[in-house]
Amino acid sequence: KKNTVVSSLSLYQNTTIGVGGVSAIADMLEQNTTLTSLDLGGNETRDEGTSAIADSLKKNCTIASLDLTFNKIGAKGAKSIADVLEE
Repeated sequence: KKNTVVSSLSLYQNTTIGVGGVSAIADMLEQNTTLTSLDLGGNETRDEGTSAIADSLKKNCTIASLDLTFNKIGAKGAKSIADVLEE
């Protein structure tokens, strides 16, 4: 949560993190002001994890690049991301 160095983080195809890990990452994003690029592709975040990430992006203004490809995201998760992008 107190990162002051890492600006890019790739956890691509790290399926062991699951929804719980993605939720922890979302909590970190709410306070992090250094990370600008986050790759969570191939982690099966599904709607729950994707919605958590979307909620955190409402408070995080530094993420410029977010990869959520290959995550089995349904309509609910996609809408949560779309809503944040509209703001």
